[in-house]
Formats: sequence, structure tokens, C-alpha cells
Amino acid sequence: MRCLNASLWVLALLILAGPGLAASQADHDDCEQQTDRHLSFAACTRIIEDQGEDASSRADAHNNRAIIHQAKGDLDRAIADYTEAIRLDPQYANAFRNRAAAHNLRRDPDRAIADYTEAIRLEPQDAATFGERAAIYYVKRDLDRAIADLSEAIRLDPKAYFFNNRGTSYNDKRENDRAIADLNEAIRLDPNYAAAFYNRGNAYNAKGDLPRAMADFDEAIRLDSRNVGALTNRGLVHGDKQDHESALKDLNEAVRLDPKHADAFYNRGRTHKAKGDLDRAIADFDEAIRLNPKHAAAFGARALVYGNKGDYDRAIADYSEAIRLDPQNAIALNNRGIAYSTKGDYDRAIADLNEAIRLDPDDAVAYYNRGNALGSKGDFDRAALEYDAALRREPGHPFARRASGYVNFLAGKYGAAASDLLRAAQQRSEDAYSLVWLYLARMRAGDANAIAELEANAAKLKQADWPYPVVELLLGRRTPESVMGAAKSASERCEAQFYAGHWHLLRGDRASAIAALKIAFDTCPKDFAEYVGAQVELKRLGQ
Repeated sequence: MRCLNASLWVLALLILAGPGLAASQADHDDCEQQTDRHLSFAACTRIIEDQGEDASSRADAHNNRAIIHQAKGDLDRAIADYTEAIRLDPQYANAFRNRAAAHNLRRDPDRAIADYTEAIRLEPQDAATFGERAAIYYVKRDLDRAIADLSEAIRLDPKAYFFNNRGTSYNDKRENDRAIADLNEAIRLDPNYAAAFYNRGNAYNAKGDLPRAMADFDEAIRLDSRNVGALTNRGLVHGDKQDHESALKDLNEAVRLDPKHADAFYNRGRTHKAKGDLDRAIADFDEAIRLNPKHAAAFGARALVYGNKGDYDRAIADYSEAIRLDPQNAIALNNRGIAYSTKGDYDRAIADLNEAIRLDPDDAVAYYNRGNALGSKGDFDRAALEYDAALRREPGHPFARRASGYVNFLAGKYGAAASDLLRAAQQRSEDAYSLVWLYLARMRAGDANAIAELEANAAKLKQADWPYPVVELLLGRRTPESVMGAAKSASERCEAQFYAGHWHLLRGDRASAIAALKIAFDTCPKDFAEYVGAQVELKRLGQ
């Protein structure tokens, strides 16, 4: 499982008041003090309304009164006062900076950036302003600008939180080594910096260094036992190590500490799914979505579970929402394509997989799945090309070579099928399906050594596993009825009928072959090779 994408940023928003000039000294003193806001607000207002005060003094009073408005959550009045302070003193860098913070709180990042930029022009040596503008660039996912601002902040004032934030930005760019270097420095400067340990743990996890990731999450939690992010991500590392009970312990604590933390529910749902507890997984994904209706990943994860439960309509609905929320989500498009294909809606499946490949042209899985959809449509030549494309991108793909063998077999290209299936069997010697189809291809091609080859290959298989009974049928050690008795699930029974049909064909019993293949066609899932194979064989037999 992969860890949370969110990381801890530290933002030092220092709202500064400029020095007031003496007019009524008591009013100026009261306006600048921060202990009694009511007293300060009244004094600042008297200075603002006194037209005898000079522009600089009144600008200070507007700025200070704005700070009080902002603290009370009245952002409109705060911005109005900051704006008046700037009108009175266009060189007032602190007013620009403070107005930027107010715009940011109003979720107006572009105006905030404009004000920070002007503050930087006026005071280019202020490291904190670079850091604050970087935080907005980070939220906008403009990571290069965020890093540039943080680099300048570090040059001006090398504080731990600047290194932490730049390290987090590098990590989000998948530049994990740079991230770790910055986070090392943040920790050197502040050995009790829990957020830096958490973020470095994320970087190590992204590199696949689970022991170091675990050590950093442990330290982050030791320093801050309420660090929900560290608890969640340590739980995910436990899950990656198949220690699901420890994972649930951490994720349960994360949920207890913050019952409104959508990601904690989302990741606990992923853990339940990994344990096979699909109903609890759905319940957690439901809660994650209730807390954050824009949680695209939770919709995608719940869709996967619905697919596992065979509820493809709900799966498609959830994938559709995940795609609506994140139109660049190639994984959701790929998975919705699989769901459509499973329902037999191959045109929609291919449309989704086309888009997934457009978004990520190097994803071997999407080519493989598009090959499956084309093969299910009976377009075997194009399917074979898709499997070749998948193998060019991922030469070790575990199923593409076997699938290429399937479609060549179904196209009647038995020599090419045998070549593909032999390579698939050499790649995965325990794959009984490749060996069964290899035998069938050899027999169709008239290879006299087919039975001896299957005999030798069968010795490498686990006899207790399905479809070993099918291998025994082909070797003459079982009857079709015995194979059906060994099948333990509906999918295994449908496969047993398909292979029994081929066994009958090899023995010249056309009527029994047709009967078995019709049952396979009626009972096999539409995304099974045996379903398509039964359809093809029945057509060849004139059915």
C-alpha cells in the first residue's frame, strides 16, 4: 500500500504591525499592544479617525486594526483595513504581507501571491515572506516555484522549517534523495522536529526503504503521540509487511484521535480490503467519502471492493465519480474499463482504456487490459498487438505473454500460440493454465510430442491446486466427471466444462464437446478466456 500523499508543511505566518508615530501617545501605545484587543481596536479607530494624524501613523493603525479583524475571522473588514493602509503607505511591506495572508484564508491564492510578490519587491531580504508564498505555490501544486522560494528563504535564513518544507516539495516531485537530504538538515537543526521525521519517513517509504521509514514514523510518534499522519503511514508500512493486525492498531488509533480525518478512514479501509474484510472496507470508504465528498481515491478504492464483490454497476458508478473529481486519473479509467469489459460492454471498456493510455502511454497494464477487451470482442490480431505493446513496456509482465498465446490460439494460429505459451510457461513454471493451453495448441498443430511435454511439465505443478485436475484429465488420469467433482467454485466448474469440451474434441466426440462448451459459454464470466474460447469453438462447430 502504498502511504498518504499529504505531508506536513510548517507555515510561519507572522503578522507584523509597523511602528506607530507619536500623536496621542496613549492611543498609539494602546493601538500597538496585543493583550487587550478591545482596547487596541478602540485606540486604533481613534487614530484612524483623527485627520490630524499623518498618513504613516494612520496606515499603522489600519494595519493593526486589520490584525484584530483577522483574528476574529472577519476577513472582509481585515482586507479593507489592509487595503487602506496600503493606500496611505504604498511602501508598507507588512500590510501587503498581512493582506496576502487574509486572501489566502479566503481561499484566494492568486491575490495572495500577488501581495506576497509585492511585499518581496519592497523587502527582498525577508525570508519568511518567501516561505509563505512557497506554501501557496505548494497548495497550487506549483512545486518548482515553491522550491525556488524555499531555496531563497534558506539562503536568507536557513531555518529547519524551510528545509522541511523544501524536502516535502522534493518528495512530492518524487525526488526522494533530495527530499531526504533536506529533511536530514531539518532534523539536524531541530532534533525534536516530529514533522520532519514524519516527512522523511514518507520519503524513505517512497524509495521502498521500509525499515528506515518505520524508524522515522516511530520517532515522529514518540515526539508527538497525536501525529495522525505518522500513525496512519506507519500503519500502511505494517500493511506492506503483511502485518495487518499492527496496521489496524495504528489506524484505529488515528481514527480515535481524529474521527474527522478522511484519510485515516480511507487507509483503514484499504487495510480491511487487504485482509479480505470487504464489508468493513466499504464502511470505512463510506465514512471517508462522507467526511470528504471530493476524495477521489476513496471512490476508486470503494469501486475496487464493489468489483471484488461482483457488483459492477456500483463499481462503475464509483469509478465515474473518481474520474469526475480527477479527470487525469488514468488508474480509475483503466479500472472502469476492466469493469465495463467484465460486463461485456467492450466498446466502453476500450474507450476508457484508450483514454488511460493517452494519459499514461507507458502503462503496460492498460495495454494488457485493452488487449483483453479487444480479444473478448473477437479482434484477436489487434489484441495480440496490444499484448506486444505491454511487453515492450514491461518485458516481465506476468500475464501478457500467456494472453498473447490465448488470442493466437483463438485466431487459429497454433504455432504462434505454442511459441507464446512456451515462453509464458518458462517465465512462470507454476502456471498450469499456460501448460494446458500449450498442450492444446501443440495438439491442434499436430505435434506428436505434446503429451510427453505436458507429462514432464506436470511434475512442476502443485497437485492440490486448480487447474491440476484439468492437467490430469488431458493426461488420461481423470474423467470429465471427476474433474467436475474436483472443481470447488462456479468459475472452476465453468472452466472444467470448457476443458472437457476440448478433451472431447481431441477424442472426436463432437456432440459431447458441443454440450460441454455450451455450458462453459453460459456459465463462465465474460472476461474469462474460457468464455471467449467456448464462443469461438462453438462457432467453428457451426453452433
